[in-house]
Amino acid sequence: MDLGVFRGEPIELIGGQLVVAEPQGPYHASAITKVDYGLRAVLPPGWIVRLQAPVSLDDESELREMVANPEEEEVHMSAPESTIIAVGDVHGELDGLREILRHARVLGDRDRWIGGDRILVQTGDMIDRGPQSREAYALLGKLQAEAPVTSGTVIRLIGNHELELLQGNYRWANYPHPKAFQETLRSDVLSGAVRGAYAGQGYLFTHAGVRGDMQKHLLQGETGEGKIIEVLAAKINRLLIEAVAGNHFTDLIFRIGRSRGGRHPVGGVFWEDASLMMASARAGVIRQVFGHTPRRRVEMSPSKGRVDIDVGIHYYGSRAYLVVRGGEPVAVTVR
Repeated sequence: MDLGVFRGEPIELIGGQLVVAEPQGPYHASAITKVDYGLRAVLPPGWIVRLQAPVSLDDESELREMVANPEEEEVHMSAPESTIIAVGDVHGELDGLREILRHARVLGDRDRWIGGDRILVQTGDMIDRGPQSREAYALLGKLQAEAPVTSGTVIRLIGNHELELLQGNYRWANYPHPKAFQETLRSDVLSGAVRGAYAGQGYLFTHAGVRGDMQKHLLQGETGEGKIIEVLAAKINRLLIEAVAGNHFTDLIFRIGRSRGGRHPVGGVFWEDASLMMASARAGVIRQVFGHTPRRRVEMSPSKGRVDIDVGIHYYGSRAYLVVRGGEPVAVTVR
């Protein structure tokens, strides 16, 4: 500086070295500003965005052709997917459900939603066997109503026990007024509050999983765009609503497989056995999370493409759940 080497030129200290600061072009800075606006729009409150304006490149730069004119191209931003907390079969064990949800930090001391923008998925069989089926069902419904206030989501799926209730089979019902509860469940399915499937974080969530033959059946006639798991989830949900509305459960997705005492070689999405799901290479074409078959702990295939999250909350007293963040599943054991 004292020698006048940098006189009249802006300089920067980078990595312990003084270098001449490059000029910043208006087009480039405008593009960065648009990115800034996009990030601020999708990030949750409390996040801070700091900018580093780009340099203006000269005619000799090899990178010049890679810079887009912001007047010619739009900057498209998409929000990252929220973390998913997935819980398997509950079977009326309200205390066990509370323990898991509190450990996952989505349920507060007063049974209120504290999960922020996270997504809670319960994969069905909320009812029967345990002492508080209706209460467990109601708690999840309450959280489903509260979660959107903080941009959260609660996904309630049906299992084979809810399916039997919808079909008018009360043999497992150990709570009063099962017919009235059937009407509540029917209304929730028709409104979309309770579903048959959900797609998120690269996984398809159902109660019992979707074998290869069942995937083929569900994809017949489907020409819509989108990821396979999203197409499958939409088809399952549509078939469920149609069946409940017409009280006509004839599609293959409702069939009981031989592994569960039925007469069909492949069970439907509410009835397949996890052992067959884990052994089926064709089922592994898509990544899936399911329950239905109690295992004492969360179990994953070697590729993590198939995950059984029925830990036997009722049968074994186990307490565990699955966290999926950035497409990566992690089993969490409470006790």
